[in-house]
Amino acid sequence: MEIQRDELVENYIKSQRLAVALGRDGKERAQHKAVKNLGDHSHGKKKTNLELILSRNLNLISSLKDRIKDFEHDNDNLAGENEELRQFSLDGYQIAKNVQSLSSERETLSVDLADKSKMIQKLLDQNQELSGKLKNAQEHAISLINRSNHNMRRLQPGAQEPQHHPVRYQ
Repeated sequence: MEIQRDELVENYIKSQRLAVALGRDGKERAQHKAVKNLGDHSHGKKKTNLELILSRNLNLISSLKDRIKDFEHDNDNLAGENEELRQFSLDGYQIAKNVQSLSSERETLSVDLADKSKMIQKLLDQNQELSGKLKNAQEHAISLINRSNHNMRRLQPGAQEPQHHPVRYQ
């Protein structure tokens, strides 16, 4: 009996150890399961958070792409405006060059016109002087013709005195 009793006590102790081990294993399993559930929950939450962050980042990327398109469109418009301004600048430069050329030509023409004006004035003065001389010469010629006619009538016997008809020359 004593052997049986020792064996029973030994089995009792083993069963207690097994019960404690089983309880500890159950506790560890429950802890592992709880940690796993907590981890799964944590991973699920992280996954959900990361998916939200990814979705927000994708939206930001999409909006940035739209802004880049707007900037490219604005850049194209500005490039077109710059080209127009460059052309206006070139046209302005050409106009300024033409104005300078025309100003130089106008100055030359002004000098030529002044010279020609002096020449015309000189010719008009000479013309007036010559007209005066021509008038004097015509008057002198008329008076000579009249004297000559008068002298010829006096020399002819029985001639009458002519009526005076002045001769006009133009």
